[in-house]
Amino acid sequence: MDPVINRLDLKTLWYYICVVEAGSLSRAAIRLHIAQPALGNRILQLEQSLNVQLLNRGPYGVVSTKEGQAFYEAAKRIVRDVQTAANDVRSMDKLVAGQVKLGSLVSSARMFSADLVLKVIRDHPDIRLSFLSASSAEIHRRLVAGELDLGLMFRNAEADNLLGTPLIREEMLFARAATGNPIEESIPFDEVMKMPLVLTVHTAFSMRHVVEKAFNLRGVAPTVVAELDCPSTMETLVKSGVASTIVPWSAIHLAVERGEISVS
Repeated sequence: MDPVINRLDLKTLWYYICVVEAGSLSRAAIRLHIAQPALGNRILQLEQSLNVQLLNRGPYGVVSTKEGQAFYEAAKRIVRDVQTAANDVRSMDKLVAGQVKLGSLVSSARMFSADLVLKVIRDHPDIRLSFLSASSAEIHRRLVAGELDLGLMFRNAEADNLLGTPLIREEMLFARAATGNPIEESIPFDEVMKMPLVLTVHTAFSMRHVVEKAFNLRGVAPTVVAELDCPSTMETLVKSGVASTIVPWSAIHLAVERGEISVS
């Protein structure tokens, strides 16, 4: 090993960088919070170790020689690389990595799942995301069983054994076969009461009870012609004109954007 290496240290390199950038021993000493004579001696010892004059000293400051400028550039790279290595080591225990199992309602997954997966791949390449689209009941079951880490589901009292945070609040919309106007004016509830509806099946986690609560407040029951737990089948029936439905925007937005269903 070159004996010079044994006499160099990062602090000396940093001192030299500061002197060159300040253009003055006195200004660099103030920046480094050390005495100017001590700084001058440190730089002189550096030059002696290298057996090269690094600085031209004058009454108005210092200017690096050709050799000094080359050493300055190399010193900056060394200090920067050491700092980067230190930061990398300190942050190793903070890296986000591993498998994350996420469950989401089918309707919600339609809106954000692709964007979420792309963002995870781009921003967190060490995370392997497992994405499940299912009903709220199935998501709840898997969360309780430890088969999912996170779940986006319909809020219900029976899910109170889980720690949750409200993320999305959606308005319920009346949806029917396309009328030529994807977004219609509000339809009177009296008209909705007379129409055949296809609704979700009764489960502890479905939004069915939200719809029925609205009808119960008016002392009537919805005219249900079919109960389904399959969003795609429900969408097909609505598009055919056989029945209408009442669902959140996330469940029907793609068909509305394609002009196949109208909502109000």
